[in-house]
This record gives sequence, C-alpha cells and structure tokens, in this order.
Amino acid sequence: MKNQILEIIDKKIKPALAMDGGSLEVIDILEDDEGIKVVIKYLGACQGCASSGSTLYAIEYELQKELDNENIRVIDATTPSFF
Repeated sequence: MKNQILEIIDKKIKPALAMDGGSLEVIDILEDDEGIKVVIKYLGACQGCASSGSTLYAIEYELQKELDNENIRVIDATTPSFF
C-alpha cells in the first residue's frame, strides 16, 4: 500500500502542485487499526499558502478514490495540532 501511495503522489499530486510552484515531501506513512495516515510537509509555494487546507483534503480525496479506501488521512506535519 505504501508504494501505491507514493506512486500516486509522485505521478498525480506533485505535478499538480508544481504548476503553482509548490510540492510536498512524504514524512511518513503510518498504518494502524484506524486506517492509514500519510504525513506530509508542504514545500515551495505550498508552505503557508492560504489554500493549503483545501489542498490537503484534495490530496486525501485523490488517494481515497485511487486506492478505493476511505480510511486514508493526510496530515500536514507543520500543523501544530499534529504534534
């Protein structure tokens, strides 16, 4: 599953972010009985962007749709609530 997530991020999500001068780094992919948590860090223009919250949900939706798994969550590691 981790390799599939990384492939989707590399082939679909990063190119879309790059069109606006941004990117992301996958910090970790955690699996537990609640599901999968993909921990990311925004890079470039995505850092501090006012739309980063909406982008986070769009990434989450894309992963859920592509992998047919509603138990995938995407977490921004730079958000204080993460810690």
